[in-house]
Amino acid sequence: MDWRYLRHFWRSFRLVLRKWMLAAVRTGEKIRDNPLPFRRLALFFLAGVLFLSALVWGFTRRVTVDKPVPLSLEEDFYSEGPLPGDAQIAGSGSGRAHVPENESGREQALAPGSVRTPGELAGEEPMPNAVNLSRMQEEITELKHRVQELAGEKEKGAWEESAVPAFGRPVQGRLLRSTGWHRYGNEWRYHTGVDLSLPAGRNVMAAAAGRVREIRNDPLLGWVVTIDHNGGWSSLYGHLSEVMVTPGFQVQKGTVLGKSSASTCGSEPGIHFSLYHHGNPVDPLSVIPSLAD
Repeated sequence: MDWRYLRHFWRSFRLVLRKWMLAAVRTGEKIRDNPLPFRRLALFFLAGVLFLSALVWGFTRRVTVDKPVPLSLEEDFYSEGPLPGDAQIAGSGSGRAHVPENESGREQALAPGSVRTPGELAGEEPMPNAVNLSRMQEEITELKHRVQELAGEKEKGAWEESAVPAFGRPVQGRLLRSTGWHRYGNEWRYHTGVDLSLPAGRNVMAAAAGRVREIRNDPLLGWVVTIDHNGGWSSLYGHLSEVMVTPGFQVQKGTVLGKSSASTCGSEPGIHFSLYHHGNPVDPLSVIPSLAD
């Protein structure tokens, strides 16, 4: 061992210790002679300690509040019984699984991995949650049926809106004038329907079922009957001498609306017949092709 190094270290330590002691004595004398700066320093030090303590406490509290707390369950929680709708399975480990009791009051042991069937659970009283779940399922089933009914009604309405009524011939006359532009003297006029030949005093029938909307006297067509049909369709019958229905009257296909007049449609007596869809004229020949026969 190098004793010279130890002696040198000991002398250096004694000198440093003596300097510290002298500095402490001088500081004590200064504090005794002028205590005001020391008191200020002590107050600042105490305030700093309190501020740091409050800062550390607030930071630790914020971390504790924001951190999610894990949920821990005791073993007794599983002995209460399973939730509604869950199968009861014999567990393994330190926890004790819930097993049913037989008629003698003794617990029936379940083999590991065995599951209780719905028949075994039939004798138990339903729990409140199971009753609520069953009620919710019934309400969901009723809502599904109602939605299906509404969808069927909507499809039926859409089909009725797009379906063309089963139009037939209003009279058994021949075609005199078709739909389109025709010359009347020196003028060209657009003919919105068709003219069918019919002797005076013959029956004029409804082309399809509907409701009589209007009966009026027109300067060119004489007595006119208008009928509303399903799907926005309507039909017009002109050149009538006698009307046998009233507005609002429900008619069927073939119902007699009135009698034909002696007024001519072109070269011979007849009636004027027009079809409309949502107020727009439609060529009757495109809906009733037999009119051209």
